[in-house]
Amino acid sequence: MKRIIFISLMALCFTGCAKFNPQYFNSTIERQTQSINFNILADDMVDFISINFLANTTTFYIHTDDLDKNFYDYLTNKLRNKGYAISDNSSIKGLTFLSYNIFEQDNKIYLSYNLDEKKVSRAYEIIDNKPVPTGNITTFNFNN
Repeated sequence: MKRIIFISLMALCFTGCAKFNPQYFNSTIERQTQSINFNILADDMVDFISINFLANTTTFYIHTDDLDKNFYDYLTNKLRNKGYAISDNSSIKGLTFLSYNIFEQDNKIYLSYNLDEKKVSRAYEIIDNKPVPTGNITTFNFNN
């Protein structure tokens, strides 16, 4: 009897700990200047998604706490224009969780996207107040 109770408590503990936290996929932008237009970053990413990996029947969940939501608005509109759906309800089945982290430092911009457990990264250099890609897009955990 003690063994059954112990196993039940352990199972309850593991299922309680295994709850999915959509805040894990919170998107952020850390920028030094407001004058740089980051829309090219969204353009590159949407093109990458639509050409390489995901059908336009995908529904994305994207969450951000950033006060300046210009980039978020531009990205979600760009995805919608390509035929993707955007949801603000993380409990819908079949969602693809998408998050972005943009970090600006020393005249460079570092961008990483997470698509569920897949990661996409790219670096940009700021030239004449515009982000210019400095290398190829790198991926992790994509099976194509």
